[in-house]
Amino acid sequence: MCNMDKRLLYSYADNSIEPLEKIILEEHLKYCKECAQELIEIRNMEGKLAAFDFEDIEIPQRLSDLSELIIDNCLNEVEKEKPKITYNNYKESIRLMKSTILDGYKLRYNNPYDKLIKKNIAITTNIVKKSAGRYCQSKFENSKLAKSKLYKILKAV
Repeated sequence: MCNMDKRLLYSYADNSIEPLEKIILEEHLKYCKECAQELIEIRNMEGKLAAFDFEDIEIPQRLSDLSELIIDNCLNEVEKEKPKITYNNYKESIRLMKSTILDGYKLRYNNPYDKLIKKNIAITTNIVKKSAGRYCQSKFENSKLAKSKLYKILKAV
């Protein structure tokens, strides 16, 4: 009985194994006939699965109905759950927001297109500032405060 991790054989068969693990496994396969045989079986099974046509399989209606029912039940359970806001959840959310903001801040200063971005941001903010200023001015002029005597006196001073 071999103690080698069998997952390494599957990783080796589909070429997703790490380089160091590959070297170790290849040396192990030279001496362990059990693992070598299992690797051959894995490769044979992969060949059979690749040749198998899954499109020809008919799914029974009962199985399809059952899977839809399970999905509906899962979705209903998720909708029933109300998120609990705890201090730790809140603290974790704040920590994630902080790291996101800091990463964005760092990105801004390491950006090769910084001048172009600054220029476009300045243009955009000026457009927004002007329209917001006009809107606020018109709202203020129509307010009771603008029409009050106190405001007119303060404006004159």
